[in-house]
Amino acid sequence: VLENAEQDGRVRFARGDQPSHQANRPRHPSVTLFFLVFRCRQYKAHWLNTVMTAHDLVDALIAIAGPAAVSTDQALKDLVAGDLYATGAHPFVVVRPTSPEAVAACVAACVANGFAVYPRGGGLSYTGGYVPQTERRVTFALRGLNGIVGYSEEDLTIRVQSGVTWKQIHEVLSPKGLRLPFFGTFSGLEATVGGGLSHGALFFGSARYGSAAEMVLGLEVALADGTRLSTGQ
Repeated sequence: VLENAEQDGRVRFARGDQPSHQANRPRHPSVTLFFLVFRCRQYKAHWLNTVMTAHDLVDALIAIAGPAAVSTDQALKDLVAGDLYATGAHPFVVVRPTSPEAVAACVAACVANGFAVYPRGGGLSYTGGYVPQTERRVTFALRGLNGIVGYSEEDLTIRVQSGVTWKQIHEVLSPKGLRLPFFGTFSGLEATVGGGLSHGALFFGSARYGSAAEMVLGLEVALADGTRLSTGQ
């Protein structure tokens, strides 16, 4: 997510001494996922010192992320209220940020004013992870964070945003003779990396290489107050 993040945890994927019959098998890069980051203290002084009304919060979110990224459209709220298994309460507003700066600042504004935050990826889960029972919440639809920041053929690592799909990663790595140890989730081509990791997804490749989360070398996340936490080496 951060092009200026130079302290991400990159670790060389251990190839080991492969038998000759494995010599032509695709190499397996690990994935370094960077979630929703950036510290946005400039917003705190202006918005977060006092509790806003719900409609004031919408205005604040628009000021942060832009009018195209904030929606109270009923059809959209109907869509994000459920997953493939269950339907919950409608969110008060849906935020569709396209930058990590906007994500962190919007999260801070929501939490400081008593609104729960529910991140949503491709919307293809069946675990109820983003199906709440309260309307005093804001859904963050994160498909707009769909950039592949970069990858290293030497280190066998890739850095992606949380809204990137497993299909996108395959299309980038396949021409290089690379792939992830974890092929992607059972949820289909539109399933996102962030969604899969949040559920601890298992699928093809897991018997040998483990879950999706076991490939991750580092994360960058936005905390509830909008500050940044980096994990990994």
